[in-house]
Amino acid sequence: MSIFPKNEKERLAYLKSFEILDSESETEFDSIVKLASAICGVPIALISLIDEDRQWFKAKVGIDVESTDRSISFCQYAIMDEHVYEVENAIENDTFSKNPLVVDNPNIRFYAGAPLKDETGLNLGTLCVIDDKPHKLTDQQKELLEILASEVVALIKLRKRNIELEATKSEIEALIAGLQEGFVYQDLTGAILKCNRSAEEILGMSFDQMIGKQSIDPSWRAIHEDGSNFPGNTHPAMETLRTQKPLTDVIMGVHKPNNELTWISVNSVPIFESTNNKVLKGVICTFKDITKNKKINDDILKIQEHDFISKIVSKTKDVIVITDVNGKAIWVNDAFEKLTEYTINDVFGKKPGDILQGKNTNIETKLKIREALNKKEVIDINILNYTKSGKEYLLNINISPIFKENSLTEVEYFIAIERDVTEAIKLLED
Repeated sequence: MSIFPKNEKERLAYLKSFEILDSESETEFDSIVKLASAICGVPIALISLIDEDRQWFKAKVGIDVESTDRSISFCQYAIMDEHVYEVENAIENDTFSKNPLVVDNPNIRFYAGAPLKDETGLNLGTLCVIDDKPHKLTDQQKELLEILASEVVALIKLRKRNIELEATKSEIEALIAGLQEGFVYQDLTGAILKCNRSAEEILGMSFDQMIGKQSIDPSWRAIHEDGSNFPGNTHPAMETLRTQKPLTDVIMGVHKPNNELTWISVNSVPIFESTNNKVLKGVICTFKDITKNKKINDDILKIQEHDFISKIVSKTKDVIVITDVNGKAIWVNDAFEKLTEYTINDVFGKKPGDILQGKNTNIETKLKIREALNKKEVIDINILNYTKSGKEYLLNINISPIFKENSLTEVEYFIAIERDVTEAIKLLED
């Protein structure tokens, strides 16, 4: 019959919180039972953890079984005490003389168990020693057994912390792997030790190509926004390693192995050995690809430099749309937003026709516009469009290509000047 401490419910919950039951053998625990066996001069030593129905052996020496029923265990009595529980000769002990473990294999005569206890007062099990001959521990052996038992508890707690750290590490690694931003961890020399998939994609390099590559490696061929050389020893990672201070939004251009220039915005953060120990360990850099945004911003700056565009915008109430060479919107004026109900954020980077044209838009008209753009010709035409709320309006649109400086063939962007002629057409029809 099993006996239970008053705090059995809390004790079991505490035991299970360590997630140690039915775990694989571990050297640290195995070493302790070997030491306990040697110190006490007995052939059998066990780390016994007691759950609802059994005592399970985390580590054992001198016995092959994995567990026994709790109801016949000696350890269930040992966890009721705060110190070593000892049975010198079980065959002469009224509690154990008829116990199957005494009258049959392993023929226990001597048992001593030190409870696995901590400050909570919840005993997880025992560190016990067993002999098939009557025995008695000295005071020193009992003291050493209790010391070893406290070491077992410390190991159990350390094991739990390590499991939690591994779980946290896995979660962090999964988070890093899923980041859209590039991530690299670099050592004190600036050499990359870790990176995520986004870093590989942004920089156009494989994991193997990146690992070990240093910031000072000239193959980055990094440049500043003005096109000047960006020396490796002044890269964000190296500056943070030198100053032990973070940097944010450092813009740099790097060349991929295929010679393609990619613009990135970099943040760098120093990593220390611990919170209290300010010994520098390395640096983490995160970065995002801003190539497309930078090109768009550069295009807008170029547009703003054209005085005639500024004059048109300031004097007309007509709709003005500016697209890149591929016909994707990079700028619209307030009149566009007022007429169409779309903001610049709605159309930015998209072809306006894909958004504004609808089921009743004349297909032939759309084809004429497309043909004119392909031929880099001016076109003036009426077209039926739709507002964001679905209202139809008739638009007169004039699209003109703007060629690059000193070129008559290479288009830099297109400008569309548009006017709502819905009411005017109605008047003519009336």
